Amino acid sequence: MKLVVRVKLLPTPVQAAAFEATLHACNEAATWVSTTATEAKTINNRALRDRTYATVKERWGLGAQAAQHTIKKTADAYTTLRANLKAGNCGRPGAKRYERAAGKPVVFRPESAQPYDDRMLSWQRIAHGVDLDDGRAAEGCGVHRAGWATGSGGPTAAG
Repeated sequence: MKLVVRVKLLPTPVQAAAFEATLHACNEAATWVSTTATEAKTINNRALRDRTYATVKERWGLGAQAAQHTIKKTADAYTTLRANLKAGNCGRPGAKRYERAAGKPVVFRPESAQPYDDRMLSWQRIAHGVDLDDGRAAEGCGVHRAGWATGSGGPTAAG
C-alpha cells in the first residue's frame, strides 16, 4: 500500500540552491533532448531514451530517474504540441504561427516544472528529512506536514 502525503520542504539555503541547480540541469537537458528530437525527427519516448539517456546522465550529472523524467517530459511536450497543431490551436498548416510552432524545437525555461517521485528522493522519516538522490543536496531538508507532532516519526505518529 502506498501512502500519499502532501509535504512542504523547508530546505536550508544550501539545499535550496542544490534543488534549484537540479531543476536548471533538468530543464537544460530537456531543451537539448528537444533539439536532438527535432534533428532526428523522432518524438517517441523510447526512441528518445535510446538516443539521449546516457548523455543526459553524464553531461548534466542527473540520476537515472531524473534523466528518465526529463526525456519523458520532452516527449510529452511534443505530444501536446502535435495535438495542438492537429486541433488547429496554432492556426492552419502554412500559417505563420503554425509553421513557427511546428518548425523549431520545444524550449524549456530554467524554472519549468520537473516531476519528482519516490524513486528520486530519499525520505528520512525519523529525522523529518528528504535528500535528492543525485548527490546535489547536502543533509536532509526539513519537512513539514500539518498534523505531524514535533519529534514524531512521521505520518503514522500523529494524524
